[in-house]
Amino acid sequence: MMSTYAETAREQDLIAGFQAGDPASFRQLYDQFGHQLEIYVRTRCPRDADDVIQQTWLKVWNSRQTFAGSRIGAWIITIARNTLYDHFRKPKSYPLTEQSLGIAEQAAASFRLEREEELRQLRECSEQLPDAIRRIVQAFFSGTSGENIAAAEDIQRSTVYTRVHRALANLRKCMEQKRI
Repeated sequence: MMSTYAETAREQDLIAGFQAGDPASFRQLYDQFGHQLEIYVRTRCPRDADDVIQQTWLKVWNSRQTFAGSRIGAWIITIARNTLYDHFRKPKSYPLTEQSLGIAEQAAASFRLEREEELRQLRECSEQLPDAIRRIVQAFFSGTSGENIAAAEDIQRSTVYTRVHRALANLRKCMEQKRI
């Protein structure tokens, strides 16, 4: 029983020194729990383990006065677990390399070409619409109200919406045929 008391008294002195800000006590904690902490973190986050371990030790040091228990090893692992949670929650940013920039530029150029081709096809399809219908559709999508279009074309407002709806259906059908 004396050895248990001696270990407990030694641990209590270590904890007291650590909480008082004694660097030697902190070093002893690091020596005693560092390997266990490293295994815990590396098995859960091998890629960024060094960063997480460093953040954990920094948090341990900065929150040393909040420790109010008897199992400091469990407290350190709890801080590590919470640090891992924080690490996985934060958005990742990956450095841009020449290769990734090249791929992004190729994708953007490809997207531009596809968009230009779709616009060309849409112009061809819209040219197939009768002039009166094309005027109504262009005015509608330029922001002119249905009432103003109806007045300018001398038709009912509901007819404007019907013609726009039918024109869109025809444009959609034409575009689908061009993709085939």
